Amino acid sequence: MGNEHAVWKQFKRSDKHYLSDRSHKEAWCNWCIAAQVASIRANEAEAARAPGGVKVPRDEEAIKESLYTDSTALCGKVHILLTHLVKNCSHVPPDVKDWAQNQYRARERKRTQDAMQAYANDYDSRSPSLSGIDAASSSLPRQIRRIGSDFTMADEDVQMDNINSGLQGIPPPAAGQPWSQSVQANFASDLCRLFLVSDMDLRAANKPFVRHFFATYIGQADFPGWEELSGRILDEEVKKVTDKMKQEVRGRYATGQCEEWRNSGNGLVLAAMLNAEYSSYLVNSFYIAEEHKTPENLAAIACVQIKLYKEVLGVGVVAWCTRGDRDAVNMRQLLVQRMPSLVVVDCWAHQMNLVTGDMLKQTPVNFGTVLDDALEIVIWLNRHPRSCEILEAAMAQLSCGSARLILPVIPRWTSHYLALCRLIDAQKAFRQLLLDGREGELVLAAGVAEGVSTKALEIVDRLKRPGFFEDLKEYASLPILILDTHVDDIAISAKRHLHPLAVATNLLQTDHTRLDIVLVTLANLYRVFSDSQFDTSIRDAVLSSLEKRWGKQDQAIFILAAVFNPTIRVFAFAVDSPFRVPNVIQSLAAEAFRRLFSIEPDHDFMTAVTQYLHNTGPWTDERLGLERFKAEAKEKGLPINLVNLWRNNIPIRDPPVQGAPPLPPSNGAAGFANLALHIASIVPNTTSTERIFCQYRRIQSAFRNGISHEQVRKQLIVRADAVRTRPMGPGGLKRKFAEEPGGSRGSEGGAESNWSAFCGGDPDVFPCGFADTIRNLVEEAEEDDTLSGALGEEFNLPAGGLPGQISSSQTPQRLRTHIPPDLRPALELRVLFPQHDNTPATAKYIFDDFWNWGELALAREEKMQETVNKADQES
Repeated sequence: MGNEHAVWKQFKRSDKHYLSDRSHKEAWCNWCIAAQVASIRANEAEAARAPGGVKVPRDEEAIKESLYTDSTALCGKVHILLTHLVKNCSHVPPDVKDWAQNQYRARERKRTQDAMQAYANDYDSRSPSLSGIDAASSSLPRQIRRIGSDFTMADEDVQMDNINSGLQGIPPPAAGQPWSQSVQANFASDLCRLFLVSDMDLRAANKPFVRHFFATYIGQADFPGWEELSGRILDEEVKKVTDKMKQEVRGRYATGQCEEWRNSGNGLVLAAMLNAEYSSYLVNSFYIAEEHKTPENLAAIACVQIKLYKEVLGVGVVAWCTRGDRDAVNMRQLLVQRMPSLVVVDCWAHQMNLVTGDMLKQTPVNFGTVLDDALEIVIWLNRHPRSCEILEAAMAQLSCGSARLILPVIPRWTSHYLALCRLIDAQKAFRQLLLDGREGELVLAAGVAEGVSTKALEIVDRLKRPGFFEDLKEYASLPILILDTHVDDIAISAKRHLHPLAVATNLLQTDHTRLDIVLVTLANLYRVFSDSQFDTSIRDAVLSSLEKRWGKQDQAIFILAAVFNPTIRVFAFAVDSPFRVPNVIQSLAAEAFRRLFSIEPDHDFMTAVTQYLHNTGPWTDERLGLERFKAEAKEKGLPINLVNLWRNNIPIRDPPVQGAPPLPPSNGAAGFANLALHIASIVPNTTSTERIFCQYRRIQSAFRNGISHEQVRKQLIVRADAVRTRPMGPGGLKRKFAEEPGGSRGSEGGAESNWSAFCGGDPDVFPCGFADTIRNLVEEAEEDDTLSGALGEEFNLPAGGLPGQISSSQTPQRLRTHIPPDLRPALELRVLFPQHDNTPATAKYIFDDFWNWGELALAREEKMQETVNKADQES
């Protein structure tokens, strides 16, 4: 026992072995035992003093012996004993804890260095001769086998020499005081987040070199292992995120979001999110088997989440948003039947994709070859920076718009649109290079390796092919019947068809999208595509698609959303529209008020609606503070925050007495403002959920598919919070934009394999080509044609209602807010808004103001695309 470690002074050693371990004894911490003895003696003494107490308190030794018999022992390994003193024992004195921390870190450094030395020795003992390298590679340990033919044995020898010299030459950490518990806790917290946002597997914390690095340069830190990072520390981070979420969202009004995606296994991941007044939060995720994906199960999950949002997070759930596929449509039917006050909406970013797909149905069937050639050219140029620099320099010299090509790596069809536009912008530069005889310079800039120059010549030949750019412009413009147009003018008109849809898509996929923004965007699109200069088949397809998607919505709520925006009121509607009549708006508002709050609106409510429509009384722009909210929005670069505008006009009520039922909804003028606030809080898209799935793929990738869903869920919650609070630059893995929840769609003609080869074998660098993206949009639109309206039928609930429902037996419940039959023809977009050639000045100002937001959003995406491409080229 002469070599016994000093840590045993803090522990009681048993004569018995620890369980089946024949090398180590059982041990008990002296400080823990002492604390338990003191507590037990105090309890027994108090019991003896109580009336009728006859039991004599035991002495200290007797209590200790009972604890040694009854309490769970520790394994007598020195490392386990030190870990207990450092991390688990709350009774150890500070000086003993500091000593234990120093001992623990010293052992960790020694263990890391031993592991690295063993790694190096193992390499030396197994390294084959250069002559037999290929034959012997299969005998090497898996972790040191060569991965590529360009990684020579000499390179490996240099690396191992560096490791060995590093182990021997790096001095130990500078002496200093160990970190306090608070600093150590912050370090562990930030380390966990660092691993997650850097896409590092938490299991990397146990790798010898990682531990060696931290032990060398941050010697004062207690570096946690994988078990602690993925266990206690991760759980603490999840709790921090949920606690912060509760503080931020409590008292707000929210839209719930639900979306599913197939993970790397055979099941589906269902993400449940919350948009609380234009800020999105990931709340939960679920793993469900394919056979359990039924509307009933999806509705049950949504009901549970809504209850959680209300009772735990303290938010008012106004609406629920999903995509418009068959299961989601049926699920929403069930959800509204159970909760009639809930507004259900489609994801309008997805609806814009369907409109685009309906338009693309009219394109020629042979568009694939031209668009795939364009893709191959863009990829090739981005993979050969010198050739790309020559082209971009020529573009800048000729003022060809933006002087940089775009590789569409962000998973949206608008990325492909921007890439096409940039390639068309480069036409003059290509032709000028060829006229200047710099074709050979382009080829040589790609490199002289075998096969590289051949591919470069092939790319240049495609650019020189007669009609290539004309075909590209034709398909990009899809096509436009403008006769006798000069060829250079086609590049300008090429954007006419796709540009409005790209603007609308960007406008409707933000966290600040509202129902009034959707309705005005539909009006803008209808006005744009009503122009007779568009091809008739394309114009009819787009207008019909817009009418179809608008007809499926809860139209009364959308109309009220536009009216309750003080910058619109009724002035966006056609001058002869019935929705400019106060009595009609009063009726819609009263119907919505009954549905959302289950009470009858009073006279003061109706008066408030009329006063607001006429911009009088307390509802003028000045009394509402509209200019202040406009200035605030302009400063932030965001739409007006209508929720805060209407909240400012609701009187503050006394809170209910503790234990009393909640206060009934306000009526009168306050009830009118409350209705406007509820409707303004609805965000009709699920793009935040789509972004979460991109993060999901980073955690549960093909290399980490063994991680449990619960572990992925926790990591995803923490990572999403870290990204939301400290936004990261664009880049990394991408998801196919038009990928179905059921998985990736195969491409035709084997083109996808060629793209993968161009991208270095990584399909995530460029997940989908131009032609495939168009195909996917068309297929989605065709599938949507087979679905019935999401809320197309009214539904009277059976007597007694459904579980959890609060409704009036006198008022029939419907799946959407009721609109009188005589008003329904006036809801068609062709008559709801002014004609594109006869728009009053006030309505034109409204339409232009909203459209400018979309143009700015598209410009931001274009800038993001450039940033991603630049980072990709520099890396």
